[in-house]
Amino acid sequence: MPKKRPPKVENVAPTPETARKLTFDPLLALYRAGTISGTHLHCADEIATAFTLLTLPVSLRLSNPGSEVRSDPIGTEARWAETLEKRGKLFDRYKTWRQAMKSKRRGISIALAIIIDRRSCRSVSRQFKIRDGIAGQIVRDALNIYAVIAGYLAERKAACGGIPAPPE
Repeated sequence: MPKKRPPKVENVAPTPETARKLTFDPLLALYRAGTISGTHLHCADEIATAFTLLTLPVSLRLSNPGSEVRSDPIGTEARWAETLEKRGKLFDRYKTWRQAMKSKRRGISIALAIIIDRRSCRSVSRQFKIRDGIAGQIVRDALNIYAVIAGYLAERKAACGGIPAPPE
């Protein structure tokens, strides 16, 4: 009697949650290793959000986040004004951070490659021809600088060496 083959199973795409779990996140790896903290992850998220909003076309950048809600135009306007204010503060912090990184020569390209593109520290180290482990330190320093500018780590201001005060 011949052996029966098992039935063929169709290739099924993973759910978004599973796909997210399967992709490598260098910031999460640094967090798990104890190199960066939860505050640093929050700062990285703000940097990525500001970068994404600044690189969007103007029509998408100014889109109203409350446009789906039509029942309360006053509340929508209040949310819209609040969102614009938050975005303005986010842009100010991002621009101050970029200037501080450029003035200190701290490797802004390396930090952005890991924060925005989510490339591994090792691949970034190879691309920029730096020693292994240095890229992680550069990202940690960059996130420390942003945290000081944003006011999340006020006690670290002296350690960062003359970083400008957070915008009011």
